[in-house]
Amino acid sequence: MISDKSQIPDELSRLIKIEVDMYCDKNKISHIPVKYGQVTKGKGANFDIRSPSLILSPTLSKQLKRHLPLQRVWYMLHLLGHEMKHYDQYIRLKKTGKPIRKEDFSEEEAYLAGYQFADDTIKRYTQDEINPKGGKRQRNPKGLYQAFHGSPPSNVKKVKVPNVKRAIKIGRLSALQYDPEPPSNLTGKRYLHDFGDYGYKFSGKNKPILAVSQDGKQLLILRDKSDFVFNERGIVG
Repeated sequence: MISDKSQIPDELSRLIKIEVDMYCDKNKISHIPVKYGQVTKGKGANFDIRSPSLILSPTLSKQLKRHLPLQRVWYMLHLLGHEMKHYDQYIRLKKTGKPIRKEDFSEEEAYLAGYQFADDTIKRYTQDEINPKGGKRQRNPKGLYQAFHGSPPSNVKKVKVPNVKRAIKIGRLSALQYDPEPPSNLTGKRYLHDFGDYGYKFSGKNKPILAVSQDGKQLLILRDKSDFVFNERGIVG
């Protein structure tokens, strides 16, 4: 159980415990306690190497409230994935039989693992919702739209996607600007994405290709060697 559970909403407490236990089961490592306490300034969580446990900041709930609902879940998952990677590192270091020092932990590895864990795990929350009462999963048809916009679509419309067999390369796409429209909760915000921007690092390599159909009427964005994705944060990468 999470110590001082009364400091956070029951649903958040339950989600944290579920995800930590699932992480441990998936990686076949011993479960660790989750509790509240002092963490590094500016962080929402820490892995305690003195007594293996996940320490959450008492202000975590306030930090999460800055984000939209599913973005809160993503941020929480990033924190958990980051610190649980430190737990993985702790287990590896312990097997060496040498004294475990704080400087032996790779912050970069944990940071990247946190993002990967959040991006992979959030898919369950964009496709499924946890029933607060029964703990069962129910199908959520809103999917990626609601994950990003924070609200369900007002309607669903079928459109015909042009079948472009040949395209003309224009060049590399460096940036893309877009404006969410109603009923999006993000209406009024303008997004400018520089391709190669991951939020935690920037890489100007492997940008996607901007191409156009032979009749000049259909623009295309081709991944090529780019690894960008669109998720609840918008365009990433």
